[in-house]
Amino acid sequence: MALKSQSDARGPVFLSPRTGVGLVEIKKGFRAALKDAQIEDFHFHDLRHTFGTRVAERGAGAFEIAELLGHLDLRMTKRYTHATSRSLRRAVQSLDNGDLKEFPTKSTTTEARKVS
Repeated sequence: MALKSQSDARGPVFLSPRTGVGLVEIKKGFRAALKDAQIEDFHFHDLRHTFGTRVAERGAGAFEIAELLGHLDLRMTKRYTHATSRSLRRAVQSLDNGDLKEFPTKSTTTEARKVS
């Protein structure tokens, strides 16, 4: 099974290795793979949650993730992205590294106006 080209952002994701046409139904193959791997209580839709979480861990923002998942509302995207202990630890450690930009406070904004 092949993935479609990244340049084509719409349409089927999986292409038939025989015909090159987008696959419409992959449930049978997915169930067979789960059985072969002896995985229970897992559904194809669970992969959307995994995808959302993994791209968030690698730095994608909420708007990018919403676009990738096809969400119009960020509240739905929040349901698909899950903070992990690793990503939370990395966020806190970034304070030591100076990676996070300082949030402007009312006093720093007022001082900036006085200077300019």
